[in-house]
Amino acid sequence: MVESEQNELLNQELIKYQQMYCKKIATHFGDYPEEIAQFIFPAFFAPDVWEDAHKVYKKVVEQIAFLDGELPIMFVGGRSQNKITRKNQAIGFFLTDYTLYVLEPSVFSDTLPQKFAYNSSINEANQTVNEAINAFDWDFLEPILPENGKEVLSHFIWESIVDILTLKKDFNIEHVVMEKSTTLAGRIIDLGLMDDSCVKLGEDVKHQKHFKKIHKKFGIPDDESICFAVTDSTLAGVYGLVVTEENIYSKDLMEKTEKTELKELSSTYPSTVIESSIRLGDTIVHTLPKYTANKEAVKIILVELINGELKED
Repeated sequence: MVESEQNELLNQELIKYQQMYCKKIATHFGDYPEEIAQFIFPAFFAPDVWEDAHKVYKKVVEQIAFLDGELPIMFVGGRSQNKITRKNQAIGFFLTDYTLYVLEPSVFSDTLPQKFAYNSSINEANQTVNEAINAFDWDFLEPILPENGKEVLSHFIWESIVDILTLKKDFNIEHVVMEKSTTLAGRIIDLGLMDDSCVKLGEDVKHQKHFKKIHKKFGIPDDESICFAVTDSTLAGVYGLVVTEENIYSKDLMEKTEKTELKELSSTYPSTVIESSIRLGDTIVHTLPKYTANKEAVKIILVELINGELKED
C-alpha cells in the first residue's frame, strides 16, 4: 500500500513502525516459492507476484474493525466468491502487531473474524498461533494451495509473529495484549460466532421458543437456566449441545441425552474437536450439529466457561 493511502488511517509514527515490521517479514520471502508468496499481502514490501497486492490488502483492511491502537500489518490468504450474494470475501489470516484474525466466508452474511491476541512470550504466542491455525477451516483454501501449503503458510505466519515480537523487544516497544472479552456474549463476538445461526445465547429473547423445545427434548429442568446452545431443529427434533449454569447436555438425532455436571470437569482435562464432537478429558464426549462452522471456537468458549473465565453479563 502506498503511503498516501496509509495516511488516511495512520499517523507518520505508526507508518514507520508498520514499515519496519513489514521490511523484517519481507526478508523471509526468498525462502518461499512463488506458489506460496502469492498468498501473502503485507502493508509494505509485498512479494513480487501480484501488481495489485496493495489493493487486495486494502480491501481486507476495510472489512475488519480493529481495536484502538492496533496496527494492521499483513493478510495471508485468498478470496472466495459467495455463491449466493456473488460478493468476494477474504479467507485466511490477518496479522496485526497484537492479534491474529481468522477470516472465513459466510453463505448468507458477513461473518465476524475470530480474534486471537498473542502474548509477548514466544512460548505463549506459539500456543495462540496454534489455536488460530486449528480454528481456521482449511477446506476453503486447500483446493488452491500447493502441496504442504497449509504447513508452509502456518510456519510463515508464526515466523512473522516472531519477527514482530523480536523487533518490539529490540526497540523497547511495549507489547500490551489486547484483552479478550470476559463475558460470554463478548467472547462469541471475539471468536466470530455471532453470525453462526446455530449458536444461541440463553438470554436472547428471539430463541425462547426454541429453548422451550430444548428443555423438553433434552430433559432439562425448567428452573435450570441455559447459558448458550449450539443446536438445530429437524423433523426428527432438536439436537446439539446445551450448556446451563450447572451442566453440559448434548443429544444427537434419535439418540438419548448425554449429561455432564460442570463441577466434575477439571481445567487440566485435554479438550479436542473430533469430527462433530467435543471431547473433554478421557471419556466425556459431547455432540455438536454436524455443520457447525467453527467447532474449535465453540470448544474454546466451552473450556473458558468450565474454567470460570467467563460471566454471562
